[in-house]
Amino acid sequence: MPELPEVQTVADSLRHSLANATIHEVKFLWPKISGNLPHEEMARRLAGKRILDVGRRAKYILIRLDHGTLIVHLRMEGRFYIKESFQATHKHSHVLLHLDDDRRVEYNDTRKFGRFYYYDEGQALTVLDGLGKEPFDDTLTASELHKSTRNKKTSLKVWLLDQTHIAGIGNIYADEICFAARVSPKQPVGRITLKQWETILASTRSILWQAILSGGTTIRTYTSSLGITGRFQLELNAYGRKGEACRQCGTPMKRIVVGQRGTIYCPVCQKVR
Repeated sequence: MPELPEVQTVADSLRHSLANATIHEVKFLWPKISGNLPHEEMARRLAGKRILDVGRRAKYILIRLDHGTLIVHLRMEGRFYIKESFQATHKHSHVLLHLDDDRRVEYNDTRKFGRFYYYDEGQALTVLDGLGKEPFDDTLTASELHKSTRNKKTSLKVWLLDQTHIAGIGNIYADEICFAARVSPKQPVGRITLKQWETILASTRSILWQAILSGGTTIRTYTSSLGITGRFQLELNAYGRKGEACRQCGTPMKRIVVGQRGTIYCPVCQKVR
């Protein structure tokens, strides 16, 4: 599933390509992708809207329109293609946004898990309710994390994946953060010291920022279909490295399951304390 850096990469690409374009017509070839409105109603409301900006919140893409916002959750395999009107529709494209400049934006999703949400101007963006702070939010502090997790038995890996705590982290970057901070993914968060939280937060910001600069991580099904190939997979220290030597101590990296998610860590550098 695309995580924060990959979603940021897609949002940046869409902003560059679509700013000031106007949506002429929308066709839902798979109606269930429309998440909060009947697909016919969403198509009607989107028609005629001008694209002002494209941003991101957690793992959601926010397409700012004049008098409204379209929110897209890519889920497992969602991706966008931008084509000229004369080009054939891509296989597995389920939403078509025809623009007024003879281009077509295709939302492509092999597994059909992604969702579109539309909100008129002034409406609360309820699909975003409950999300935690962004990793780069200046008000997010190690002290806050330390206090909020006191006496909690939840493992660090499970805690990082919970979008109500810090928004946008998924399986790949959770493993990378735990490794960089030299903390076991199984470590109960209630036993993590303030100093360790400072390292975890700094590692989170550093890793996610470097991944954004690298265009994200191209793993299995995720690629930016908008002409950008992620390069951060070349810098992964934990994810996908089962059996390979730890880059810190040389011990073979081990795979375990934490919170029903495959997890790679170093049993020497990342011991439960």
